[in-house]
Amino acid sequence: KDKFFGKKGNKGRKNKKKDQNQDKALRPIAQRSAQQGWKKVQGLTRKQVQPESAINAELAQTSARKSGVTIKTTVVTRRSTWMVESVATKDGKTAKATAGQGWVTKDAGGKKYYAGINNSSLHKQILQETETKLNQPKTGGTEGTDNLQSSYQQKVQLAKQLEQEGQQKIDNRIKGIKFSVNLEAFEGVKSDKKISTRMTISPNVEELKTNIALQDADSNFNELAQAIQGSTGLKKTYKVVDEIDRLVDGIVKRVNAKQPDPDKKIVATLQAVNDTVVGGVSHKFMFKHQKPTGKPAFLEVQRLSGNTDCASCEINPGKSSPHNVATAAHAKQAIDDALASLGLDDPTSKATRLYLHMRGIAESTGSSAPLPTQGEYQKQCEVCEGSVAGDTDGKYLAAQSVIQRGAGVTAPGGATAASRGMDKQFQSTTPTGRKDITYKRINKFISRLARDIALPVHSSTAPIGILQSNSAQLRAFLTLVQQLLRSQVK
Repeated sequence: KDKFFGKKGNKGRKNKKKDQNQDKALRPIAQRSAQQGWKKVQGLTRKQVQPESAINAELAQTSARKSGVTIKTTVVTRRSTWMVESVATKDGKTAKATAGQGWVTKDAGGKKYYAGINNSSLHKQILQETETKLNQPKTGGTEGTDNLQSSYQQKVQLAKQLEQEGQQKIDNRIKGIKFSVNLEAFEGVKSDKKISTRMTISPNVEELKTNIALQDADSNFNELAQAIQGSTGLKKTYKVVDEIDRLVDGIVKRVNAKQPDPDKKIVATLQAVNDTVVGGVSHKFMFKHQKPTGKPAFLEVQRLSGNTDCASCEINPGKSSPHNVATAAHAKQAIDDALASLGLDDPTSKATRLYLHMRGIAESTGSSAPLPTQGEYQKQCEVCEGSVAGDTDGKYLAAQSVIQRGAGVTAPGGATAASRGMDKQFQSTTPTGRKDITYKRINKFISRLARDIALPVHSSTAPIGILQSNSAQLRAFLTLVQQLLRSQVK
C-alpha cells in the first residue's frame, strides 16, 4: 500500500516537471510573438496617436496557430503605460510574455489613445509656459469698461498665439494631439475683472455629441422625447454624424411602430447647421408628423472637437468629400446594369441629359449629395482617396465600400485599410452600423434618382424616356439599382 502511494507520488512529480518543461517551451514562442507585435505597432504609434481598435487590428495579424500552439496577441494597459502581451496555449498549458512600453492618453470623453513615446513632460511644460505668459500683468492702462475690453481682446490674441506655438511643439513630436486655450466670454469678465481660462491637451479627434433634450414647442412628440432620453447610444460621442443619423432612424421607427394613426407617423430630416465650427451646433434633426398639426421638434448635434485634417487617416490635410461608404463607381455601374437589364442601354439613351444627370448624382459631393459621408469636416486627403499617382493599393482600397474595408479586404499589394491607417472615422462602427450607414446612403441615392427622373427638363424620346412615362418601369429600374448597389458593396 505504501509502495503504491509512493509510485503515484513519483508520477505526480514527473507530471509537474513535464508541466514546467511545457511552460518553458511555450515561453519563447510567446516572447517572440510579443516582440513581433510591439515592432509592428511601435511604428504605427511613433508619429501618430492611435485608438485601441487600430492597435488590436494590427496585433490580430500577429495572432496565429502553429504546430498546435495558439497565440493571441493584444494590447494591455497599466495606468498611463501600455505594452503588447502574447499568450501561447497548447494542450491546456499557457505562457505569457510582454514587450515594449508606450504612453496612454485620453480624449475628452475618456477614450484611450496610444503613443509609442511618452509626451507627458512636454505637455506639462507647454501648459506651465502658457499659464505663466497669460498671467503676466499688463502694465499701464486705466479703469473702465472700454479699457477692460481692450485688455480682454489682447489676452484673446495672446491665447491664440500661445495655442499655435504649443501646437507646433506637439506636432514636432507626434501627430494627433490637440492643444486648445479657451477664455471665458467677456460678459463673465466684467463683474470680477478676472478671465477664467481652460487649457486642454488631448487626442485631436472628431467628436459629435447629441444634445438629447428634444426641443418640442407644442409637446406633440412626447413619446419620441422619452425614447431619445432613454437611448444609451445617443449619449455617446461619434466621429461621423451618420452614426447618430442611424440611431435616430431606429428610434423613429420604433416610435412609429406603436402609432396606429398614419397621419401621426414621424418623419425625420437631418439638416446641416454649421459643421465647420468647433464648439457649436453642427447638425440638427427636424421631426414632423406625416400630417403636421403644429410646430416641428428639433434635436441638436454639437461638434465638440475636431479640425480640418483628413477624417480617414487624421494626419494629412483634408481635400475632398469622400465617396467612402458606397463609391461613385459602384453607383454608376448599378445604373448601367439596371438599364441593360431593362433593355434601355442603347447609345441614344446614354447620350441623353437624363442618363448623364443620373451619373452626375452618383459623382456629386457636398452637403446635398446622397452618397458621400455627411459633413464638410469629413473631407479626406489624396492618399486615403486613392488619387496619388502610382498608389495602386490606395486606389484599390478607396474603390471599396466601407463594409468591404471593414471586413479586411486586401489590395493586390497586400495592404488593408487598417494597415494604411484608413477609415479611422469608422473604427468604432460595428459591422451592423457600417451596413446601416451604407444602406441609408443607397436609399438616399435611390430617392434622388426617383425625384430627378420625374423632372420635365429630363424628358427624352430615347428609349430611356420610358422611365418618365411608365411608373412600372421606373419602379423596376429603381429596385434593380438598389439591389445591384447593395450586392456590390457587400
